[in-house]
Amino acid sequence: MDRQCLIFLTALLFSATADASRCANHRVDIVRNISEEGQDSYGIPGLSHTTVAGSLMHGLKEVEVWLQTIAPGAATPIHRHSCEEIFVVLKGSGTLYLASNSDQNHPGTPQAYPFFSNTTFHIPVNDVHQTTFDASTIVYKNGGSKAIVCPTNIDNSLAICSE
Repeated sequence: MDRQCLIFLTALLFSATADASRCANHRVDIVRNISEEGQDSYGIPGLSHTTVAGSLMHGLKEVEVWLQTIAPGAATPIHRHSCEEIFVVLKGSGTLYLASNSDQNHPGTPQAYPFFSNTTFHIPVNDVHQTTFDASTIVYKNGGSKAIVCPTNIDNSLAICSE
């Protein structure tokens, strides 16, 4: 009886591993060169956006990761997301403008939160916000959870962020 239980548990483990592996590798190479990914500005001057991994392009279900290069003086539009965002600022500076309340129809006067090297900030679900940048900046962003901000010149290779 113990042997049958062990065989069943082993088969169950392999089945779960096969499902997890299929999900994790769906249309995504394990290792990819970010500089070979396409870029877009979405009509925002000073923005260069690359989807490193995402739901539409790579079949991911829970996470979306972006790489954005942003010129000095550039700003995101005033917007909101149906997910949280977290930024970790490695180098550079800017200002987060965050609605004073979460009311969808009347978000209130935004509060200004300066950010700079070695700081972090998060944006709650559906809170209206805008981010402005004082220096050229690269943003790594999980379209719902994480972002890393570090400065570079707008026309430098994306590899500068690994320095």
